[in-house]
Amino acid sequence: MGRSFLSGIGGGLLGGMIGSMLFGGRAGAAGWGGGGGFGFGDLIIILIILAIVFFVIKRFRARKAMEMSSTGSAYAPSSYTYNEPSPDTYYEPSPRDGAIAQGLRHISEIDPTFNEVGFKEAVEDNFFKIQSAWTKRDLSNVKNLLTPQILNTFQDDVNRYIANKQFNRLENIAVRQVDIVDAIQDQGEEYITVKFLASLLDYVVDEATGQTVSGSTSDPVKFLEYWTFTRKVGQRNWVLAGITQEGDYQ
Repeated sequence: MGRSFLSGIGGGLLGGMIGSMLFGGRAGAAGWGGGGGFGFGDLIIILIILAIVFFVIKRFRARKAMEMSSTGSAYAPSSYTYNEPSPDTYYEPSPRDGAIAQGLRHISEIDPTFNEVGFKEAVEDNFFKIQSAWTKRDLSNVKNLLTPQILNTFQDDVNRYIANKQFNRLENIAVRQVDIVDAIQDQGEEYITVKFLASLLDYVVDEATGQTVSGSTSDPVKFLEYWTFTRKVGQRNWVLAGITQEGDYQ
């Protein structure tokens, strides 16, 4: 559902009202525009409806991002199977709608140092740092890159590997696409969701013997994930708030 669902409702509602106003009584609109056609008062009503629809959509998207920040869908490579993206995903950029551009513009207005290129470079660096920390079973160097909720989830999984005397190796990481797919500023919080299309070697080895327990040391897996980063307005550093896979993000 998500944005397309709300947009569909808003568009249908608004379209019906506009049609009623333009065609008056001929549209059978129960008084919308009366029989006198379209007037200034009708224009005011249209503007009010547009504002309401925009507000509802914006609040819905902001609430979804904040829920991801509080509950998260934490990255745990061993806890799910990577989904193979469709071939078109490798070559088609994500559509950039007006809401994303507006969200990025709001963020840059508050923080003049913000720019999209620099942000994407920084979060891609964080992508590699977090993967490396996971492989080493040591998150101490990336604590400042994670929200407390994500850090706790990661640490629980790392502790499980330590208890089982295993390492989850993530190697030969190749990022094929980094694309901003959502940007929201709401109630003092900023959220940007980035699509990562990448491939890597993902396997688990026994700490004592070095033998591969699961996965493959030669066949890379491809995956498409959406990483949501957040910060409070006025802060410089972005932290990871949640991760979803292809099919989970709307």
